[in-house]
Amino acid sequence: MDINPIESLAFSMQAQPKLYALLLGSGVSRAAGVPTGWEVVLDLVGKLMVVQGEKAPDPHKWYGDKYGGDPDYSAILGEIAPTPAERQQILRRYFEPDPADEADASKRPTTAHRAIADLVKGGFVKVIVTTNFDRLIESALHEADVEPVVLKSADDIAGMTPLDHTKCCVLKLHGDYLDERIRNTTDELSEYPDAVNGLIDRIVEEYGLVVCGWSAEWDVALSKAIRRARARRYTTYWTAYGTLGDEAKHIAQARQARVIEIESADKFFEDLYGLVRAIEDHATPNPASVQVAVAQCKQYLARDEHRIRLADLVDSIGKEALDGLAALPTLSTSDGTTITNHLRRCEGVCSKLLATAVVASRWSTDAQIDVWRSTVQMLIQETSAGDDVGGALDAVQLKRAVERYPVVLLIYALGIGAIEADKLEHLATILAFPTGREVESWQNGLLVRAEEDVAQVLYDVMLDVARSIDRLQTIEGMEGHYCPMNDRLLQSLREHTIAMIPLETRHEKIFDRMEVLISLGCSLQMDKVRRQDRRWFPVGRFVYRGGINDATIREIDESLIKKGDDSPFVRFVGDNAADGYEFFKSLFHFIASVRNRTHL
Repeated sequence: MDINPIESLAFSMQAQPKLYALLLGSGVSRAAGVPTGWEVVLDLVGKLMVVQGEKAPDPHKWYGDKYGGDPDYSAILGEIAPTPAERQQILRRYFEPDPADEADASKRPTTAHRAIADLVKGGFVKVIVTTNFDRLIESALHEADVEPVVLKSADDIAGMTPLDHTKCCVLKLHGDYLDERIRNTTDELSEYPDAVNGLIDRIVEEYGLVVCGWSAEWDVALSKAIRRARARRYTTYWTAYGTLGDEAKHIAQARQARVIEIESADKFFEDLYGLVRAIEDHATPNPASVQVAVAQCKQYLARDEHRIRLADLVDSIGKEALDGLAALPTLSTSDGTTITNHLRRCEGVCSKLLATAVVASRWSTDAQIDVWRSTVQMLIQETSAGDDVGGALDAVQLKRAVERYPVVLLIYALGIGAIEADKLEHLATILAFPTGREVESWQNGLLVRAEEDVAQVLYDVMLDVARSIDRLQTIEGMEGHYCPMNDRLLQSLREHTIAMIPLETRHEKIFDRMEVLISLGCSLQMDKVRRQDRRWFPVGRFVYRGGINDATIREIDESLIKKGDDSPFVRFVGDNAADGYEFFKSLFHFIASVRNRTHL
């Protein structure tokens, strides 16, 4: 059986996390429009030539003829800009984006940099060696909330935290563009200081290597370090865009490296991360562990004296899901495949949590349902961490809608169990859970700071979903769906409800009934905390499907009229049946307006 080298690498990375170091050359930053160190030197030589009022077709030759050797980075900078501040300003234009042109994607982290950051965040890689002067990998790591230890000189290495105790170490062999000790010339690249050699020797011998964007043609000291390694505990993988050069070929043969032909660094690292994550997601959670968690939950629900054990179980499962979500890659693109993969990963990570939530909500007492409060709070806070991210409004709304998907999954799982047991008060309680965050709201005509609740969060999520329908219709299998996210929720939760609700038609009825109540409860809460010129209801499948969903609405209508304040639906429409009925009627008008707009 022949396994593609990138697949072999993905299996090794997932099975042996943090045992592969990345060696990145200028080819990785090329897509970002970042020049190589030698290109910077030649451009500076051209500027020096102009300053001195001379002209020549070959700046390199001009410099050699005039100064008797290859151009030296530090010497040239000293001639052009005497002070450190002046030198920094000159160098910034080579390595930093122009703030006047926000639309220009150059000199910013690429797909490759972000995929590498996701590998680090996921715990699969922690050592990155680079010959690049730019700070693109550091920027990508910071975007992923990873704080790396950056080593750019022998002095940094002398005072470094031991490698075993760092989450991420970036070794910049040739220095940083804002540091004059940058290495460029043939002599500078022929030998490293002892401290650098010692660290390189350790990395080359103790880690597998993944080489990308490095030609090996000019970096004599690095080539020697790789060749002199006494041991090779793990495989070397060398990516090649076309044919390897002679020096790279010799080193690859000496290391018995596996060569991976690639189209680009961006596609290679994106594919690598996708494969590693897919293997990881397939490996966890173990179906048996899900069954054990559900069985434990049932056992603790059966006796009130197990309330503390129940709370501990829910907290443990919730934290396990949160850890898994935190390791997921950031949503850098918004194409259908990326969104679908992200949703699928969220569903896999949250599988145990959702299965337990459905059963717990079905069998919980009023007191027992409250043990879910802290887990819901933590999940909301975790998925709202990037809400202040900038960018185009439609892109921000889509990103928020997709990244908050786990919150909606959990609330819906709890809601389905409550509706199946006809415990409407449980769903109302869940919608009223406080999130632990304060927001501005209106009370008695005054704008005040008040604690937000789950209903407000769901309202905002569904508003983002409604504004992103066109983009969400690119989700696999959701092309042309009026409610792509809601339909995805229905399908993904089915595996957790099938034992409790065998009939597909009943599952859909319960799901749609729940969405009607969620829509009412969320809009009612927003009426209370915000001044709304036009009332809006979170759109669910019931808006478009009619039939059984209209029957649910008729049921609520009849219950409010006949039972008044004793109706179980009062909590979803207002403080009393009389006032609530007026609010409830506005749902009729809203549904009619949506159906008219979509010609249903």
